[in-house]
Amino acid sequence: MAADRRFAFDRFRFDARTGELWRDGREVKLTPRAAAVLHLLAERAESLVTKQDLLDRVWGGMAVGDDALTSCIQELRAALGDDARRPRYVETRHRRGYRLMVPAKAAADDSAVALSEMAAPDPSRLVGRVAELKALASAFDQARSGRRQVVFVTGEPGIGKSALADAFLEQLRAGNAGRIAHGQCLDHHGVGEPYLPLIEALTRLAGAPDGAAVKKILSAQAPSWLAQMPSLWTRSERGALAARGRPTRERMLRELTLAVEAIAADAPLLLKLEDIHWSDASTLDWLVHMARRPEPARLMVLVTLRPADPAAARVGLGGIVAELALHGRCREIALAPLGLAAIEAYLEARLGAAGGAAGSHDMAPVLLERTGGNPLFMTSIVNELAQEDASRRTPGALASIPRDVRRFIDRQIDDLEENERNLLAAASVIRREFATAAVAAALDGDVDAVETACARLARRGVFVVKAGSIAWPDGTPAELYSFRHDLYRELLYDRLPATRRAASHARVGRRLEAAWSGRLEAIAAELAEHFERGYEAVRAIPHHQRAAAKALRRSANAEAIGHLRRALEAVGSIADEVERTRTEVELRVGLGAAFMATRGFGAPEVLEAYSTAEALCEKLGERADLFPATWGQWMFRTGRGETAAARRLGARLLGLAQKFDDAGLKIQAHHAMWSTSFVCGELAEARAHADAALALFDGRLHGSLASSYGNHDAGCCARNFGALALALAGDTDAARVMMDRSLAAAKSLDDPFSLALTLYFTSAAAQMLGDVALATANSKLSMQMATEHDLAQPRAWSMGVAGWCVAENGDVAQGLALATQAVATMRAIHSRHFMVYLLGLATDVHLKAGHQAEAIEAVDEGLAMAEATGERFYSAELHRLRGELLARADDRTGAEAAFRAGIEVARRQGAKMLERKAADSLRRLGVPHG
Repeated sequence: MAADRRFAFDRFRFDARTGELWRDGREVKLTPRAAAVLHLLAERAESLVTKQDLLDRVWGGMAVGDDALTSCIQELRAALGDDARRPRYVETRHRRGYRLMVPAKAAADDSAVALSEMAAPDPSRLVGRVAELKALASAFDQARSGRRQVVFVTGEPGIGKSALADAFLEQLRAGNAGRIAHGQCLDHHGVGEPYLPLIEALTRLAGAPDGAAVKKILSAQAPSWLAQMPSLWTRSERGALAARGRPTRERMLRELTLAVEAIAADAPLLLKLEDIHWSDASTLDWLVHMARRPEPARLMVLVTLRPADPAAARVGLGGIVAELALHGRCREIALAPLGLAAIEAYLEARLGAAGGAAGSHDMAPVLLERTGGNPLFMTSIVNELAQEDASRRTPGALASIPRDVRRFIDRQIDDLEENERNLLAAASVIRREFATAAVAAALDGDVDAVETACARLARRGVFVVKAGSIAWPDGTPAELYSFRHDLYRELLYDRLPATRRAASHARVGRRLEAAWSGRLEAIAAELAEHFERGYEAVRAIPHHQRAAAKALRRSANAEAIGHLRRALEAVGSIADEVERTRTEVELRVGLGAAFMATRGFGAPEVLEAYSTAEALCEKLGERADLFPATWGQWMFRTGRGETAAARRLGARLLGLAQKFDDAGLKIQAHHAMWSTSFVCGELAEARAHADAALALFDGRLHGSLASSYGNHDAGCCARNFGALALALAGDTDAARVMMDRSLAAAKSLDDPFSLALTLYFTSAAAQMLGDVALATANSKLSMQMATEHDLAQPRAWSMGVAGWCVAENGDVAQGLALATQAVATMRAIHSRHFMVYLLGLATDVHLKAGHQAEAIEAVDEGLAMAEATGERFYSAELHRLRGELLARADDRTGAEAAFRAGIEVARRQGAKMLERKAADSLRRLGVPHG
């Protein structure tokens, strides 16, 4: 039995691979932990399973208490309809463990059957969609053969999109045809959370009882995604994932696609995305990225969509579907209203062939005329007819039913008791799926009364269905229910008076805020929306900030910008001027970082964000909590080549760090100063700042600072700049020792950005030392890593060094192509940082190629930029290269002057290596150096 993965007991069927529990053909929702508990109980049915066995198996060594297990058992009992006092399924053995009281048999596996050949579903459960169901089955059969499929099921509200998708998924489960993952897009009136339906789907898949293989694939192929799923982490994994740098948007898209394809290689995968018209932009980006890939994959993505919904137009879904269809990357199944034959078959299945006083044949045309063939409307009416005495089921009984679905639902709402109407209206404030504890908060009422009322409504099949159980982080248990259709929730919400709606949002927000106090980031976007719609704008601000930070870690810059802008709109409501200013600084700096990632260093939005933040900082004076904002401004000014401003900000950072005597702040202040000092050619000062930071740096304590300070490790960066300064100073042995230490540290971090930077800096130090072999190897590795992880700045830098190395190794044409592309890339991303160095490398390669005019142009641009920006660490070499070009043009006087200028600059900077090179060039000219 231990090898079995599918079980049947009493009226239940349980698939341990997916964690899905079915009762009489209807799914009963379980959380992954509860499903894992049921799996072990089913494996050992009718035998005692000890608490320790359950804790070891389900929590895998994580430190949890008995409360976690008890919560899962309570959830199981609720799902099974069991009573702890008079159990029929799960028996408690006091202080020992639990026992499944009924035998659990292995369910049959009939995966070999082609889905397209399976029997049609019961017409009482899926109305008139046989052809569409076969189209879905055919698409999945193609996916199983390796031809990836994207299928959009489209239609108006209530037309049966979800019913068709659910019936198809039921066929998959019955046929044991592969893995199934499901993500639900939510109707966020605010900004929402990036990738939410995809993260939800992956978390369920990896958290299922047989999800270990999925988690292993995510860890190998998509670590950036696993980092977004804290419920899947173990203690040992938490630190490693937290230490990773922020991934780029392209890396997020690529990682998920590769991971999903790898999961599908093990077993065919169907990913269902419900209500994609409410999707966030990042999820749509991934869908398009995945659909366009030509590689084989045993993958099918099934998407439900309302094309006419205003939200679909806002995200451009019509154009996306049309473009993918044009290139054969998707298919669309557009659901039309039901026809007469389908309605008649449904009536016969629900009411019997006679249908009551009038036969189904007589009632079907009237029902078609009244409903327009809308399945939701039709099934709602037939549900009412089924409760009537058969003698009253006549065509005339349908005459009073309005033709509009919304008007009909309005009438259903009016027929409810007042307390039921109030309860459902309060639930509509939350989302389609809601916890009873949240509804009680919205009503400012009793949870038990809410749970009783919800259970009564679910039993009657009115408006809601049971969706499982949950325990909030504060230990509050709650039952989960879901509206049977979004139309119900939408209409109930629209009927709420504005003042009551706002009050309900505010109460729900405060209750969720208290329940999730230790994990607010997990529901930050939801909290921000509740407080905004509850007219508590100030309270929404920190949640927008958390949601933005979460989005930035996923490189979902558009969503981050949206949250930050919403927060900025609310800043004026903060009464305290200092707090208002401090908050605005944080938001402006966050906006600047997001704009920098999406639009380049020199974008007007970036300049506006940082300039405003800088002006606000001047008003506030010196405060420790402004340090990250000031550091962000320093990074922007450095990237723009504004060295004087960068030096001023660096000095301010040093002052703040000294004033507040914080080791982490001191490290980052030195971080700003070693970089600024180095680019200015102050090599000894750069080494002093790097050494001071390394004396304070402890990777265990300060490694996590990377996410707030440039997304790279400060310890590695200090060694990188130290190695460069030592190389220019001519201290070859010390430079090589520093390079080796930096590489060893970077390789131990599991941080692609820090490693790519370190590979670049060590290649640059090797190039300055004349070690072509090491410079070639490290620049190539840096360029590969930067390309793989879409790291624009290190890619441009390492491309320049690689070009110089290729030319040194004899392929001047290819070297020139790389060196000029590096300069062009820097211009494209509006960065001047190390541009003088890259122009020097390009000049050298042009010199080797014999391109006199191009070399003169490059070196003159480099010297002019050095004067304009103050980035002078390579000025001595630029003067020397200009002298070589003048010597080739037989301008001995000009060449001598250039060589002597190089010697003088190098001597002032203490760059003995560059001084020796310039002196050697002068000697080759035949002029003694004295």
